[in-house]
Amino acid sequence: MILFGKTLKIFNSAFILGKRIEPFTPSDLHFKVWPTDIDINFHMNNGRFLTVMDYGRFDYYGKLGLFPTMFSERSLPITGSASVQFRRPLGLFVNYHLETELVALDEKWFYFDQKIFLNEEISCRLLVKVLWLKKGKKISPKKVFQEKFPTVKIPDLSFAMKEWKKFEMRLKEGPIDHPL
Repeated sequence: MILFGKTLKIFNSAFILGKRIEPFTPSDLHFKVWPTDIDINFHMNNGRFLTVMDYGRFDYYGKLGLFPTMFSERSLPITGSASVQFRRPLGLFVNYHLETELVALDEKWFYFDQKIFLNEEISCRLLVKVLWLKKGKKISPKKVFQEKFPTVKIPDLSFAMKEWKKFEMRLKEGPIDHPL
């Protein structure tokens, strides 16, 4: 039920309230840790962090006005890779906020930087790349952006994101070298 409520919150924001943001700017969502979010340690389950961040990206698409494109194209956002860093636990009934920012894109991937804050301190951070699929074929994020936002300059990948991509390629190619 709680996740259903989060979904309604996002649709309300995008369709009824018509909230919009500019591309490559952060978007915020505010939540509370409910009993359905916690694990046996009585803090938010690590899987729930990732689920909440899925909602953040979905909200971001809505606030950019990309839902009509997604729905008309019948495209599905698919996570390709994620790097997560847990820093501080979120206890039961704690209020927190999620900041989602699209930081770059290329011919295949949307790149997001997402942070969950407890008060003003980062509790969790996620770097994630997402592609859109339509009937099993990739939709170019650059093409989507050039059609929807023709005057917006698409930022290049930062040094950190380029290094992350290199690391992923090494993972794809085989085992990681062990120093022992």
